Amino acid sequence: MEGKAILASGLIAAAVFGIFFFLFASGHIFGMVFIAPVYFTNFLLAYLYSKSKRYRKYVISKKIFGSHRNYSGVATVLVCLPGFYAIMYATLGGGVYQGAITGLVMAIGMVGGILGSSALKRRIGLKPGQDMLFVDQLDIIIGTGISYFVFFGQAYPDFPIVLAVTFILHPLGNIFLYHAGVKKDI
Repeated sequence: MEGKAILASGLIAAAVFGIFFFLFASGHIFGMVFIAPVYFTNFLLAYLYSKSKRYRKYVISKKIFGSHRNYSGVATVLVCLPGFYAIMYATLGGGVYQGAITGLVMAIGMVGGILGSSALKRRIGLKPGQDMLFVDQLDIIIGTGISYFVFFGQAYPDFPIVLAVTFILHPLGNIFLYHAGVKKDI
């Protein structure tokens, strides 16, 4: 099993490197750098949920969103994303406050996207954790895209590229989380 995990991690790293190399060469890398904190926070949520019973304790509404959506997850997103964006903006030469505000806007969109997709899946009768093609891949990207557009009046950098690359990065992320012992299935 360990050999398979190492091989899978290597293949994922090579694929991600290839994607980023292509985006860099074509001048679209900023959109992926811009959205990276959202992807990272999504992985962090999956990790915390899988490793801590206490983290799963405060379910928002099992009937509406299912048992996977909780106040701890919402708080994690609302705290982490403004912090990640503030650090990123400061590192790239932007303002810390501008980064924090952008992070808060992205956090609102991420929470809205995740809760919206969960509510849709419960409404059509899917169980918590059950996949729904396209909805699971796009919930955070569509949610953050809408909130960014509402607050700033424009799409975030390279939104169409990020949307397209998500169909590659989401399955690769699931494979990585599976081999890391965070997810039970791919």
